[in-house]
This record gives sequence, C-alpha cells and structure tokens, in this order.
Amino acid sequence: KNLSDYKHYAPKTTFETWMLNNITCHIESKIVPQHWTANTVTILGNIPMVFAGCVAIYQGGVTYHDQYDHLPSWVFFLAAGSFLWFSWFDIMDG
Repeated sequence: KNLSDYKHYAPKTTFETWMLNNITCHIESKIVPQHWTANTVTILGNIPMVFAGCVAIYQGGVTYHDQYDHLPSWVFFLAAGSFLWFSWFDIMDG
C-alpha cells in the first residue's frame, strides 16, 4: 500500500528552471501544437537519439574489438547534440 501511495518528487535544477523560463516555454507556446500530448513530445525527443545510434553503428560497425576501428569525431558531436535535443524535449514534456 505504501508503494502505491508514493509519489516521487524532485525539485528542478537551476538548468531546468532556466531552460523552462527562457527557452522551452517559448517553444511550447508558439511552435508545439496544443493538441499534442506529452508522449508526442517524448517521441520527438527520442528520434535524434535513434538516428545517432544508427549512424554510430553504420560508421563503426557492431563490434569494436580491433584497435583500428574507431568512430569519426563528428559522430560523438552528433550523439552529444542528439542528447541535448532529447534533454530539451524531456524538460518540455514534464
């Protein structure tokens, strides 16, 4: 019974508060249609992560045993950018 009554709450970090007040509120109010649910926003946030993962597999293969197999540096920047995109959309969906 205690487990079903438990509700997790964590205060927003300084970065999340700044993002909500300065960036995502403008995106949510002006760009995102009002009829979209939070799940739609989450799915849109995940698309770049899937794309970056597919690019990493295409560029580096599925095994990394050989010392000469390495990913180009731009793949890591793509992954970082997709993670940032995901973080923004995760903040927006609540």
